[in-house]
Amino acid sequence: MQTSPSWTRTGKVFRLTQAGARFASPVNDLRAEGKIDRIGVSLRDNHPEEGVTLARLGLVASQQVIFNMFEQHPRDALLPAATEGGTAIIARVPLDSGSLVGTWTEDSYAGFEPGSQPHRMFRGDRFAQTLARVRRLGAEVAPFYPTLGCRPCGPLRRCRRGC
Repeated sequence: MQTSPSWTRTGKVFRLTQAGARFASPVNDLRAEGKIDRIGVSLRDNHPEEGVTLARLGLVASQQVIFNMFEQHPRDALLPAATEGGTAIIARVPLDSGSLVGTWTEDSYAGFEPGSQPHRMFRGDRFAQTLARVRRLGAEVAPFYPTLGCRPCGPLRRCRRGC
């Protein structure tokens, strides 16, 4: 059975008391020596819960987490903990790797360079599923944000809806 790491605080220095997280002690030693002013971390994909304790205790100055119109999980626990601990949150992929820029069509995937990040990420049915999500979101917010999910058309790059 594994347990979550526990932290102790002495002044501005935090110590990890669970074996296996060897990075924490040297990093905090460098911070105590004044060689590091602020520490930030990037959380694993779709695991915002991993940053809750860090945020609540103010162990890091900032955390980078996937957060956009489709990925809202950080709202549940991480954002309140960050507010409590004074931790800055940096939104990673705020435009969902390009799907929310408003220019995708059914033909966009064919234009992705083979082997590129979007080509790999949106392979199979994922591109069509994501495009459908963007269109549903665009229809829902159209009264308030008419250009979201809107595809510019024609030589003047104007939308057919007049955006």
